[in-house]
Amino acid sequence: MYRCELTTAGKGSPLIYSTGNIQVSGTTGTATGAQTVVVEGKDTASVLDSSNLKCYGIPNREDIDKCGVMLYQSMSGDAASGTSTFTCQSSTISIESASTVYETAPMFFITNTNAVINLEGCTLTYGSSIFLKAAGTTGTNWGSSGSNGGVVTLNLKNQNIVGNFVVDDCSGLTINLVSSSITGTINSDKTGAKVEINLDEASTLTLTGDSYYTTLTNSKSDSSNIIYNDHKLEKYEESEIKTSSSSGTGSGSGTPPTKPSGSGIPSGSGIPSGSGTPPDLPSGSSPTKPSGSGTPEPPSGSNSKSSKSSSSDSSSNSQSASSGSDGDYDEDNESGARINHVIFFTLSIIMGLIL
Repeated sequence: MYRCELTTAGKGSPLIYSTGNIQVSGTTGTATGAQTVVVEGKDTASVLDSSNLKCYGIPNREDIDKCGVMLYQSMSGDAASGTSTFTCQSSTISIESASTVYETAPMFFITNTNAVINLEGCTLTYGSSIFLKAAGTTGTNWGSSGSNGGVVTLNLKNQNIVGNFVVDDCSGLTINLVSSSITGTINSDKTGAKVEINLDEASTLTLTGDSYYTTLTNSKSDSSNIIYNDHKLEKYEESEIKTSSSSGTGSGSGTPPTKPSGSGIPSGSGIPSGSGTPPDLPSGSSPTKPSGSGTPEPPSGSNSKSSKSSSSDSSSNSQSASSGSDGDYDEDNESGARINHVIFFTLSIIMGLIL
């Protein structure tokens, strides 16, 4: 989508809801009752080329899903489980100060999925102290409570972040900084199952409170790019990320990638190049969200000009299942016809002999 203006109103009505692959470029808009972007399951959303997206971050599940951008797996079946990916490049995303959750909503919320977030040269405005929260939920049907956390890799390039990072005991976080800075706390409650921090020589980490990690890699040998401000940055033992096979954070894919030698952002991080050229909307994407989606259901008539996409994986799987059923049905009918023909032929011979 190129140079569009998006407007939504009502709970559960984000500007962009992706169950496929959505890119917006030079696009503006405001969601007065939800997030700017929601990515579900093994799908992607990219905000590029001086886009400016605003929201009120209003939750649709009590106080749980308030945020500016959410990546999750709903378990509704309309998006395949896997890695949710969000990219923002040279754009602005903000939670409006007029919102009732302005002072409490994190910019990013990740739950019940593996996720990759790529940020490069973006302006991110919000009123709470929490920049990113990766945590499990209760009472949402998003996986099993206690094993439905978020496992997220955050790739920062030419990016300055002010805020705190919250990780619960069934979640993991990897932060890769390239020519970037973070001012805040990381895992201050020492609860994250795995917390990895990787800095290149041009990046800085300024602590505003005690922080804890399981792995720290710093390309600057004297670590002078870490400003402690009389706070601790302390290592502790990594624990197993508790995930359930039915959640979006199944064993295997849930481990954040390690930082390659000499690089702050893993290869193939998903930050597109050449953002000045309007990207083509992927084939098969749809401007409306399919019914039965796992996103919080908005009231009737609450969506207006919302950008949404159907998952190509889900579509192909459904088509294959349908084709398989039709094939079995046709084969059974053909077999039955052959049997009837043989019986009719045999009876004809017997009747002929009797007569």
